Amino acid sequence: MLKIPRFLILAVSTLTFMLTGPATAQTDWPKNAIKIILPAGPGGTSDILMRLMTEPLGRLLGQPIVVENRAGAGGTIAATLAAQAEPDGYTLMMSSTATHAIGPSMYKLKFDMDKNVTAIAHVAFMPNILYVRKGSPLKNVRDIMAYARANPGKLNYASSGQGTTTHLAAVAFSQATGIDLVHIPYNGAAPATQAVLSGDAALAFENLAPIMGQIRGGTVVPIAVTVPKRSEQLPEIPTMIESGLPGFNITTWFGIVAPGGTPKPIVDKVAAAFETVLKDPKVQEQIRKLGSEPQFMGPREFELYMKSERLNWAVIVKGAGVTVN
Repeated sequence: MLKIPRFLILAVSTLTFMLTGPATAQTDWPKNAIKIILPAGPGGTSDILMRLMTEPLGRLLGQPIVVENRAGAGGTIAATLAAQAEPDGYTLMMSSTATHAIGPSMYKLKFDMDKNVTAIAHVAFMPNILYVRKGSPLKNVRDIMAYARANPGKLNYASSGQGTTTHLAAVAFSQATGIDLVHIPYNGAAPATQAVLSGDAALAFENLAPIMGQIRGGTVVPIAVTVPKRSEQLPEIPTMIESGLPGFNITTWFGIVAPGGTPKPIVDKVAAAFETVLKDPKVQEQIRKLGSEPQFMGPREFELYMKSERLNWAVIVKGAGVTVN
């Protein structure tokens, strides 16, 4: 019988462990609770959206999902924490237009968006709404353009803050039409809406969820939605494209990312779980009640989408001249 030297057996055993150990560990994942960092405080759209998915997601993955709210600095605090976390699948983040599309053009980030972020899944999007107060003489997009051209520098618009999608949607509108709009930033959607209601501002763009109550109450009038397809929540309201602005597309989206280097088996497992959750009719109904639309993209598609969004928003941010150090 051929006798194999002991040192060779040990070498082969070590190599086998090195090759199979990590794969086995990834297959066994998760063994502990999974933390998902949110770049906003409790009660906001992203917070509610994530929390309505945590219970079914936890069931599918076999471990509890813990939501950690880390608001501030336009979401860059949360994004930095997530990017610098261990790439072991136990720290994820709910990303958004603000954090992973607008943020890189506005803030000096402490991480590399390409190297330190792993795309997992796009889960939902929300259109912005261009609206005016009840009784406004501005009835449609053409009215706004005509008034702004006849009265340069006299048409004010409100936003929920400098550098937000509600601000930059108006910048994109101005860039696309060549009209002169005057920005009045406020600290949140509620005071911005009040400015429109009081007449301090003639119009505003806003995410659908915060303004839906006023729309239903008839105090504000929606003029157009900013996405290519009409909203299921407001099917009678035309898109900006239908209103004469080809290619106009401003979307507030939400997705899930992990630290760069997170193993592919873990990424694929999380993505598959979110895909299953988003197919649940009850979850879809709850998401739509928030004024959002469920929409799944897998890791590769979502990665490409985020990159294209960063490029698109960089043009808008540069045009707005908005930067935050």
